[in-house]
Amino acid sequence: MSSYALQRLAERDGIRVYSAKRIPGGWRVHLTYPSSKFEELGADPGDPICTPEWPCLTPHQPSAGGVLAEWFATIAGQGPETPPPQVVAALKQDLKHLLGDKYKEYKRA
Repeated sequence: MSSYALQRLAERDGIRVYSAKRIPGGWRVHLTYPSSKFEELGADPGDPICTPEWPCLTPHQPSAGGVLAEWFATIAGQGPETPPPQVVAALKQDLKHLLGDKYKEYKRA
């Protein structure tokens, strides 16, 4: 899974880091929903329509592609940490909700 390819898809779809709070060892991150969701809801791009907060263990300011790459790796059991199965299932559901019918495309990137 390439963070570069995921970043390109995120840019195409308008997914971006809404907020990133520094925590020991990484960040707590919210990603915005795709721009199509904002259009569907008649929302302003600055509105807080985003994912629940999830950790990202990169030492650098996270990008949408980097966050997605880490979250997909975590779901596949190859991430920097191994959370309990129920946490992995919740993360997967949040990603499916975020990406909708594009989930498989992102997962293949």
